[in-house]
Amino acid sequence: KAREINYNTIDDKQMFWRSDNLYARQFSNASAELTYRKKLFSRHQIGLTYFSEQILDTIARMNPAYFSNGSTRVRFPEFSYRFSYQNVDYIPYPLIGR
Repeated sequence: KAREINYNTIDDKQMFWRSDNLYARQFSNASAELTYRKKLFSRHQIGLTYFSEQILDTIARMNPAYFSNGSTRVRFPEFSYRFSYQNVDYIPYPLIGR
């Protein structure tokens, strides 16, 4: 949550809006990740994150392009995949390896 928000940039200057009793921007996310380790040195990690962000309608009126089409909320998923190969004897403090 944020009470102050940079809602636009005009002539290379940031324009801010602040409220003492309202949150101008609220955001949250939830994520999950699975790790698969079939062999000793290799790991596969698959993740899913869901993002949600909401602004006040005042901000959307001052800058309709803040989110697309003057919307006050944006939600989207993020998918990730990571492969790591660590050929070392001890991952936190390797003494030998390539």
